[in-house]
Amino acid sequence: MTPVAVVTGAAGGLGRACVERLGRDHIVLAADVASGSLHDLVTSLPAGRVHRQVCDLLDEHSVAALVKRSQTLGPLGAVVNAAGLAPGDAPPRALFEVNYVAAMSVLDAFVPHIGEGCTGVAVASIGAHRGPLAMFDSDWMLIPVEDAWHHFSERTQIEANEGLAYALAKRGVIVGCQARSRSWGLAGARLVTVSPGNLDTRMGRAARAAGAEYLISATGSGRAGQPDEIAALVAFLVSPEASYITGTDIRIDGGAVASLEFDPPTAEEAQRWQLRI
Repeated sequence: MTPVAVVTGAAGGLGRACVERLGRDHIVLAADVASGSLHDLVTSLPAGRVHRQVCDLLDEHSVAALVKRSQTLGPLGAVVNAAGLAPGDAPPRALFEVNYVAAMSVLDAFVPHIGEGCTGVAVASIGAHRGPLAMFDSDWMLIPVEDAWHHFSERTQIEANEGLAYALAKRGVIVGCQARSRSWGLAGARLVTVSPGNLDTRMGRAARAAGAEYLISATGSGRAGQPDEIAALVAFLVSPEASYITGTDIRIDGGAVASLEFDPPTAEEAQRWQLRI
């Protein structure tokens, strides 16, 4: 039977690219909270290969309905979480909860149904690689997902800093997936994260307009990434050719992080890359 790929955040620029790519060899269940955009996406693609499900990833009943719907379509082959908010889209707490709590909750909800050959891919961000965020890596192992906001509110300036809320949430996704990768492996499945750099999407363009243009000048190519480039990586990761890749994060950023860490274009850009916590 044709495997099912569940893609959350499917109506966004990156999510749509993943739906189109994975639809070549999967039945895709496209999920998003934006019902109108989701309808437009599905009706624009070949009939029968892509199904839609309106889903609020912060609502456990909505997520349970998504899991149940996926079971009616066939064997689970992939879960791709491309849902997320960027700084400027919402206040810090909402950014954190959508980017971390929702991401981990939806992956955990599918655990009873993963099996041989299944792959989970969570979209993180190069923001998760900024500054001193790694100093908190052990914290994620000590606190339940639902308590993370309160924990980091006491330890950082997260309540007053959208950029920190976003970056810390994405760091939590990376650490959380790495911590879960062995249990997924014991079930015959894999779990990885990808960290895109600045993309040519609505969110990426808004970030550049708000001051993230230096992420482009830091790349060797001097351009933003294309959503389909990320989707191509996701398609590879869920394929059998990637069967030994799990428990890791893959940056796909045109070399921006490497440049900012080791060969920054200017001292000012290197300083901007650092993150005050």
